[in-house]
Amino acid sequence: MDTDKTPAAMPETPSAEAEQPLLITADMLVPARPKDPRVPFEKGMSYFPLLVVLLLLANIAVYLWEVATGVLLSQESVIAAGALYRDKVLAGEVWRLVSAAFLHGGFDHILGNAIFLYILGLGTEHAFGLGKTAVIYLFAAVTGSLLSLAMQPGPGVGASGAIFGLMGALAVLFHRRRADFYLRDRGIGLFVGAVAIYQIGTGFFTPFIDNWAHLGGFLGGALAALVLRPSLGEESRTLPVAGKALLAAAFALFAGGWLYLGGYLAAAEAHAWIYYGDKPAAVAAATDALAKNPANAYMYYLRGTLLLDAGQPAAAIKDLDRYLETNGDNHRAQFAVANAYYDRGQYQEALTHYSRAVALAPRDIHYLNGRGYTYILTGQYAAARADFTAILEIDASFASAWGNLGLVHAYEGDYTVAIGKLEQAYSMDKTQAPLKYLVAGIRAEVLGQRAKAIENYGRFTGEVAQERSTWQAEINFAEARAAALRSRGK
Repeated sequence: MDTDKTPAAMPETPSAEAEQPLLITADMLVPARPKDPRVPFEKGMSYFPLLVVLLLLANIAVYLWEVATGVLLSQESVIAAGALYRDKVLAGEVWRLVSAAFLHGGFDHILGNAIFLYILGLGTEHAFGLGKTAVIYLFAAVTGSLLSLAMQPGPGVGASGAIFGLMGALAVLFHRRRADFYLRDRGIGLFVGAVAIYQIGTGFFTPFIDNWAHLGGFLGGALAALVLRPSLGEESRTLPVAGKALLAAAFALFAGGWLYLGGYLAAAEAHAWIYYGDKPAAVAAATDALAKNPANAYMYYLRGTLLLDAGQPAAAIKDLDRYLETNGDNHRAQFAVANAYYDRGQYQEALTHYSRAVALAPRDIHYLNGRGYTYILTGQYAAARADFTAILEIDASFASAWGNLGLVHAYEGDYTVAIGKLEQAYSMDKTQAPLKYLVAGIRAEVLGQRAKAIENYGRFTGEVAQERSTWQAEINFAEARAAALRSRGK
């Protein structure tokens, strides 16, 4: 056994000091990310904002009333309904600064405004509460109207100035309170901004958009938001949801009852049937509207025009005359009743109303054409020539005027000039093509080709026999010339 070798080294026992745990101090840690003190803007937002719902109902009810009473029939009736109009406001009718914000110019107009009123109203009523949102909306409507009147005379209608006020208020809110809340979906803000830029941008290139009202409303809403303290939904939630629904339902029942009892819903229904092409149903709805409200003169006009289209001129005259008792300055109604008298062969009465329509709208070529054509039928060729010449000075491309002017020359025996103008008419408008047979008849008569002239006059009357009232003067001429030529051959 080798006792001289040293034993293998044994591992040392750890000391008590080495066994102590490592203490982590604050300066050794990565600084904690501070908690974001902001809250999401959408938190607690109601999708049933009471004021916005009431404003939507009010705007829709007023629009249905506009449709039902013919407010949109003319610029004059829009002004009478409460449109923004500088002369009227300066004369003391300052209520127009607000009333114009509840009127709209058509279905697309009310639809677009309703959508953006709801979208922007959600945020505004949530942030400011019902009462302050009402102040913002009305103040923006007034500032939008004032800037609009300062820049143009009007008339103007629409809620867009007030709606842009909501946009302006939200823009100020988002800027001033950006340290207090954030949007969960930043796309909402981008969308609202893009809509604002689009609306204002298109307004510079579209004459029917009142950009000044938009800008005035936006500035008014922004100014109101600088003064009013937002409550971020607290005020709007003071009324329970059930209470909001009950109040909105009560308002809807009130507006609906007013529309129903006034016959305005039935009148709007008549327009809907016209849109869908069911004119008999439209007549029935108009009749229902008049049964509920015989004072709605516009329904007599609407039903009268429908009856005229349906080939009932006598009934149409009764309705249109009733309308004209209080609306004699409506040139469309004067023209419609003139056409009804024309269809009944009462040409002197037709001329009276055509002349009234022309007096109210002297550059309307259709009114001049109707009167000129009736002048031919009553043998007043000089007056007819004057009307057709006036038409061609306004619009030289109106083919009917060329044809009717040629017919006047034919009646007066100036066949060479007549042929040229009649040919001009059917070369410009294919619906005037039957005139080629009339021209062929006149030309054959000039050349002494009696049989050929009679044949072509007959072909012309055969071509247009189904539209006799439209071609009555030409048919009278062709039949008279064919009869004269036949008598010569006996």
